[in-house]
Amino acid sequence: AYTAEQALAAIGGPAVPSLVQSLSTGDPQVLKWVSIALGDIGYDAWKPASRILAESPSASTRAAAAKALGGTGYADAVKPLLDAAQDPSPPVRMAVASALVQLGDARATPTLVALLQDRDAAVRAATMDRLLEWYDPPTLPQLAGLLDASDVDVRRRSAILLAEHVGGQEELQAAVASATTAGEAHSVPQRMMNDIAEWTDALVAGTDAQAQGNLQRLADGDDPGPRYAAVVGMSTVARRTAVQGNRDWAVGELGKRLKAKDPELQTTAAVAVARARVPAVLEAAVKDAQVAQDVRQESIKALGLLGTNSSVPVLIPLCEAGGAGAALASAAIGNIGRRLSEESEGRSPEALEAANTLIKLARSARDPILKAELGLSIAQIGEAAVTPAIDFLKGAEKSERPFAAAILGKLGNVAVDPYLLRARNEVRGVEGQEELSEWFAVTLWVTGDKMARDYCQALPDEEKPSPEKIGQAQAELEKLLDVM
Repeated sequence: AYTAEQALAAIGGPAVPSLVQSLSTGDPQVLKWVSIALGDIGYDAWKPASRILAESPSASTRAAAAKALGGTGYADAVKPLLDAAQDPSPPVRMAVASALVQLGDARATPTLVALLQDRDAAVRAATMDRLLEWYDPPTLPQLAGLLDASDVDVRRRSAILLAEHVGGQEELQAAVASATTAGEAHSVPQRMMNDIAEWTDALVAGTDAQAQGNLQRLADGDDPGPRYAAVVGMSTVARRTAVQGNRDWAVGELGKRLKAKDPELQTTAAVAVARARVPAVLEAAVKDAQVAQDVRQESIKALGLLGTNSSVPVLIPLCEAGGAGAALASAAIGNIGRRLSEESEGRSPEALEAANTLIKLARSARDPILKAELGLSIAQIGEAAVTPAIDFLKGAEKSERPFAAAILGKLGNVAVDPYLLRARNEVRGVEGQEELSEWFAVTLWVTGDKMARDYCQALPDEEKPSPEKIGQAQAELEKLLDVM
């Protein structure tokens, strides 16, 4: 399906009817590549894709149409996507969220925030992932409004998003404080709020150690309003104080409440931890079997957003153990590496270490799905993962080279110039390196980059990548895309 649909995309507008007809097959691989091809065609595809999104009886076909609309980059594709946000199928709503972020139109903000509150947990999770890439300023007050939502999961996700977008700035403190007093269930008398603020400031400044007991007493109480406000105060101490003893105390208290039997108190602590940006608490929650499973899973995801290189050793055993936690841990390591790579323009030693860690785990993984998830996480790191991935390809057994090529293919054009071109030229014509030289050519081809493909097409016939090896690498690349 890959080669045929990509060839149709190259034809452009005249290929749209054939591509639209292909959407009726229901084959997942065909749908995937047809949606990419329609998106690549752009303007000529948006009207047919909009019609399919609105009218097709097949949920998988509607989802493919939504993905295609996101790929068109066309502003008029926003409205049909907004209309489809109420689609009865969760996969369609997930595709809508992804497509709206891809288009980047500010009109999508209210719909994306609404999807963060979707009745389906998978839709909420997918929307949260997409909102991490969304920087429309009106999003922040709308997310702050969700901090007092009735749903535990919605509150936790909105808090983590705010922590990621706003960081440790005072806007987030104000957002949490306003949400604390917004609802009757979390009402706090003004005098008590003043006391909590005074105790918090004293602990931040290190002027009154007795304030620890005052906050702790409220945090252990039965009244949800003061309890919430006291835990938020602890998060402020953890984030702002330079007094190590007070910081250690606050971090420890937040960690205890992640293990509370009361789900409401767990959520309060999760909000506070996200706000305080204290990876150590999240790391402790991940390792502690007493912490509820859903809180541990959210802590793993939050480490992907807030964690540092020191979080990676905590996540490695989860990858090695397999199961549901392995996929989350793999993605978290990839996200940590991506952030470190972006902050350093691909030169972070810590991001390189994260990539090498994932490659080591992928080489030993026996579960093919986990292996694909690890490969995708490596590619998500970005430029810092290119050199480790090239080294992986160089040292890989023959059976592993298609997988290594797929990782570099997923990295795309960032891997091409100068990295892959230089690596191939280093082994080109070297006796005994003929097969590796061909695999570098294969890898250049599967990146899909125009410069790389022009380079491959200009090679002498005896150096061109073989269709068989290209097929092997593309098959591995499809496995990576299947777990996205």
